[in-house]
Amino acid sequence: MDKRLLPIGTILTLKKMKQKICIIGYMEEKENKKYTYYKGCPFPTGLKKEKYISFEEKDIEDIYFMGYQTEETLLFQEILKISIDKLNMEG
Repeated sequence: MDKRLLPIGTILTLKKMKQKICIIGYMEEKENKKYTYYKGCPFPTGLKKEKYISFEEKDIEDIYFMGYQTEETLLFQEILKISIDKLNMEG
């Protein structure tokens, strides 16, 4: 697995869904103090009634478009991934 998270704005499909998804955020707390890496919404329709999709790297089938990245976002994504992995190991 990559040591960084995918950038916000990335368009992808999940193994369990045919609908394309756009990454809109990170770090969703689930049961038992576990965290998922990503929050997404259907693409191209967008977020409806604040119902988003939580998913992990292992759930990703294909990536169609990579979101915008800068040096700042690359560093942020790397630090956040390490933090989420550490929280999940402690939980």
